[in-house]
Formats: sequence, C-alpha cells, structure tokens
Amino acid sequence: MAITASTARIVAGTALIVGLAGGASYAGPGAATAEPGSGIVDVDPAEYEAPGYPGFYTWKYNQGDGEQICSLSPAHSGTSPASVVCFGEYPAGTPDVQNGPFTGPPNSVVLTVEGVQPSLNEGGPATPRSMPANHRISAYGLTCTTLTPNGVECVGPAASFRIDDGIVTEARADG
Repeated sequence: MAITASTARIVAGTALIVGLAGGASYAGPGAATAEPGSGIVDVDPAEYEAPGYPGFYTWKYNQGDGEQICSLSPAHSGTSPASVVCFGEYPAGTPDVQNGPFTGPPNSVVLTVEGVQPSLNEGGPATPRSMPANHRISAYGLTCTTLTPNGVECVGPAASFRIDDGIVTEARADG
C-alpha cells in the first residue's frame, strides 16, 4: 500500500506527551497500569508506535465481525492539531463528506483537541497490533479506550466519539 500525505499524517511524528487523568498512573516504557477499581488498563503508547513513524500510534480494536484500525498522531508544525482517526461505519443517511479529492460516505471519525467530525480516509498501516478490550491509550491530550465487547471510545478536551460493533454511535462536541 502506498503511503499518501494524509496517511503519513495519521502514522508519523516525533513528540510523546502522555496525559493520564482521574488518578491513573504511567509506569514507564513497556508497563501497563490499571486505574484502581475501573478494570481499565493504561498502555504505554510506545507499544503501539507505527514502525518507522516515531510518535505515531496505531492499533486494531474489535468491532464484532473483525477488527478495525485507529491511529493517534501529534500536531504538525501549526498545520493541523493532534488527532485520532478511527475507522467505522456511519448510520444510513449520513451525508457524504469530502477529504481532498475524495467525496463519499464517511468511513472514519476524526477527533482533535478542537472537535470531532466524520471523514473519508484511505487507511493506514495494514498490520497494527491489536489492543484488547478495556485498554486505554493516551497521548497529545487525546485518550481512546477499547470497549467490551466490541468498540472504542475516544475523548479530547472539546469533543468525543464512540464506535460500537463497527458503527459510529456517538460523536459530540463538549460544551
């Protein structure tokens, strides 16, 4: 698969800032910690770093009939904010979106520190590591948690989204 500029934005970068909230802890490289009483395990983002793209993290989450991909990337030289992109279907009747030269039904949701929106993306690395249910990854002010039995939920300071069984069930701006 050829890596385009938009794909590279999803899977390349340099800095790592881990933001853990609510009493969670970060124990350093290779360590996973559980938030007391939550059953949620915080992972070391470096375990999900895209090969050849320092600071960019990508993983697969269970969507019921298979797995789907999410990617978390840092801000880029003032051109775009840090973001997380997760692939998932939208309910029937969702309006088409445009991403560069492409127009069509959205196949992913994009969360930044500024908000959330449907998107149309080409994809990312074909072989990211699977993240088990009830695990959480945090970087660049964004946090994603894999859900039991099939889904992912991501939150940022201004918005959040949730995908259940491969379908985007919630995307909302906070405030």
